[in-house]
Amino acid sequence: MQEQIKELQKQVMDLPDLKNKVKNLTANLCVIKQACCNKTLAVCPCGYERFSETPGMCYKFSTKSDMKTYADARSTCQADGGHLAMPKDKATNDFLAKQIRARDYIFDHAWFGLTDQVQERTWVWEDGTPLGTGWNNWAQGPPVAYPFYLQLHDSVNCALLAFSSEWFNHQCTASLNYICEVKATAG
Repeated sequence: MQEQIKELQKQVMDLPDLKNKVKNLTANLCVIKQACCNKTLAVCPCGYERFSETPGMCYKFSTKSDMKTYADARSTCQADGGHLAMPKDKATNDFLAKQIRARDYIFDHAWFGLTDQVQERTWVWEDGTPLGTGWNNWAQGPPVAYPFYLQLHDSVNCALLAFSSEWFNHQCTASLNYICEVKATAG
């Protein structure tokens, strides 16, 4: 019995040390969780939504009645700290087109960030990178005007994304819906 009493006394004496160890382990776990999660947890600004395949980017779709020229749409996106959306891969392009269909825009298409305003037939993304020979989704191959009769009134140097997922070049002064893109922030 005396052995059991000595063992219990020893355990009681070790209790504060064990409590400190548990406290330190808990604190370390919180630090590790915070460091880990803050790197992967991306938060979109109010009004923006994230596409799961590109979790670092957030997209905002203009309302059905919010139509702007390409320049005004670009300025609106820049005021939010972003730019017109840049669907540089098929998955993002299809996601954006699906959102256009769901919003039932009046003209079933929207501005995105691609233009050849600086040099004809040299298409450049909003971030300044050239379209080049990478992935694209132009309707019927090289850029064509959409709709064709608009070529008579203005140059067609700005790209739009149709609900069909295809791209068309269009007159930049037309008022259309648009899609903005911003980087997600750590939450």
